[in-house]
Amino acid sequence: MSGKASPSGQHSSESLTVHPHSDQRPFVTSQSRYAAFISGIGAGKTTAGVMRLAANALSWNPGYSGFVIAPTVPSLRNVIIPELRKWGLMEIGEYHKTKKRLEFPNGSEVIFESADNDRKIERLRGPSISHFWMDEAATISERAWDIMVGRLRDGDHLNAYVTTTPKGENWIHDKFVNPDTRLDDADVVRGVPSTENPHLPDAYEDIVGEYEGRFYEQEVLGEFVGFEGLVYPWFDD
Repeated sequence: MSGKASPSGQHSSESLTVHPHSDQRPFVTSQSRYAAFISGIGAGKTTAGVMRLAANALSWNPGYSGFVIAPTVPSLRNVIIPELRKWGLMEIGEYHKTKKRLEFPNGSEVIFESADNDRKIERLRGPSISHFWMDEAATISERAWDIMVGRLRDGDHLNAYVTTTPKGENWIHDKFVNPDTRLDDADVVRGVPSTENPHLPDAYEDIVGEYEGRFYEQEVLGEFVGFEGLVYPWFDD
């Protein structure tokens, strides 16, 4: 990944070149204020978030701060950080584990936080930022989104972006899908099935094929199947 994001969505460094697959590219390269990648599990949404994070830190907002919000501390430790390491961002920047910050040579920094309770969500208030990313945003309180949007006030390209599998028609649906309530200036990639990720092993399609009904539609097809929590067919919307 480079310091420049090309229109094709390619990012490169001395050691790494990354090409988003066709479903990821519109999200990674979107210049809108808000962007969402809504998909089935394993469809490459977290990787897409990492690519957009790199574009922000290295090209769009050099020298400014950004945030990564995960649902829990284990998800930061076991999902986000390994993905950043996998794509070389931990080598480009310097990660301070105790401060939960990744600092880049161009002066950009990324701050990592979890949002699994009200106390942690209120702690998101603070310095001005240029961008933020919420991974598995459908499992995070809308309150966290509202607080973070209010901090977008310092940078060259203010933007907020989410990657998630749906969790019923909750606030993600309201802000990014519902035509009556969706955000202005938002680009949304949605309904990307798990099986569309070209980097998954062939056996994965058989594995997720064990799911059934609305749970399959939500978790594998990335569809909004009803109100939050109602993923079983015997419930009536």
